[in-house]
Amino acid sequence: MRRFLAVLWANVRLDTKTAWRNGFFAITIALVAAYAAAVNWLIPPSFEAERPTIGFVDQTEDQRWKSFLEPQEHEFQFFSDRSLLEQEAQDHGIIGVVACEEEIILIIQGYEQPKTITAIEEFLQLSDQMIQRVILPPMISTVNLHPHAVSLPMNLRFIPVLLATDVMLIAFFLISAMLFNEKKERSLFAYRVSPGGTFAYLLSKVLVNVGNCLLFSLLFLIATDQWRIHLWPFILMVVLSSGLMSFLGLLLAQFYDSLMDFLYIILGVTLIALLPAIPYFNPSIAAPVFEWIPSYPVFFGVHRLLEGASDVPWQMFAPALVLLGIMIPLTGWSFGKTTMKRSGL
Repeated sequence: MRRFLAVLWANVRLDTKTAWRNGFFAITIALVAAYAAAVNWLIPPSFEAERPTIGFVDQTEDQRWKSFLEPQEHEFQFFSDRSLLEQEAQDHGIIGVVACEEEIILIIQGYEQPKTITAIEEFLQLSDQMIQRVILPPMISTVNLHPHAVSLPMNLRFIPVLLATDVMLIAFFLISAMLFNEKKERSLFAYRVSPGGTFAYLLSKVLVNVGNCLLFSLLFLIATDQWRIHLWPFILMVVLSSGLMSFLGLLLAQFYDSLMDFLYIILGVTLIALLPAIPYFNPSIAAPVFEWIPSYPVFFGVHRLLEGASDVPWQMFAPALVLLGIMIPLTGWSFGKTTMKRSGL
């Protein structure tokens, strides 16, 4: 064990120097700066368009619509005459409603979204039924399953997306680049005369790569002023996800001779790593298969921590742990039978 640790430490030092010489850490710093700029200045806090102002003219004798809508006066602009409403609609592009005794007239511009018009029509129909006492206003109560959760603005909701994307990309791409560089320089042939072994060779590269991913993640939190979250679950998620992707990168890259040949694999793996963004932004499409993608804990775990949670359910880590338990021996066995064997080990 002592000999193994000594060999591992020597390999880690060598791989760190190689990563530094090849500019891997400089790439990480540049990505932190670019992503932090996107979160802090480019991505708006909300993508929601402002609700259209609705101009309203109540031509009923008892002014029942105006009385009914007075509690929501901030959402409506009341006019005393239809001509004034139509002029305002022409000048400022608002939607107009004229409530008469027998009908309700909706004045639109023609470029509104159909769902906006449908929502207004349904609101008017429901309101008319309540005014006529056909139905009573429903009693609505709210049950909050996460009373301490904080609703994140849109720019902060992109932090897990950018983290997951880049942790996956750094872990998979850079470790592949390290391997291709050593193939090009024939370092594997020189390694066969050293006292090291296959697992020490692989583990040192994974540790350097995981450290680089962790460096990116922590600097990104600091640059976006989110470093106050509970860090231990965050670190565990980054280590598990980046470690799994690093072993996967070594497993697949060994069968290719250059980074250009491997480019399509990188693009495919990146697209797969982005798939959890589908249930992340649209929870109705959630499916258990997404939980087995290595980036899944980063998407949902980091989001949970940003909302103020102090921990992450262990079930979120389970698929990554299972996959890592399979990937480590599989990569070691495959590497020993192919790449190392061809290198004389």
